[in-house]
Amino acid sequence: MIPSILSNGELIFNKDKTAFKKLSELVSLRNKIMHGKELLNEFNFPNFNEIIEEEIQLQLETKPNPIDSLDRKKCLEFGRALGAFKKYIMKPWFDREMDENELLEKNNN
Repeated sequence: MIPSILSNGELIFNKDKTAFKKLSELVSLRNKIMHGKELLNEFNFPNFNEIIEEEIQLQLETKPNPIDSLDRKKCLEFGRALGAFKKYIMKPWFDREMDENELLEKNNN
């Protein structure tokens, strides 16, 4: 929605571009990391007071942590996408020169 807001509804993201896809992936990853409550597991532990054993072994299954999907390649891709965002959206907006470009297209709605 950012291009639409900044251009008074005249421009939108070109969703076919790699930079847009990577920015969407980055926002999704950020949201999973920051708001990942649905990824949390609940565990029912036994009543330890009733167990006579001296040693208790537990095995807990966890879901993959979204941050573990980051590697050098993905970070570089995100960096390039953020660079494109700066070049094709932020700079033109600050310079009051927003128009169609590599990342933006006319809103035909």
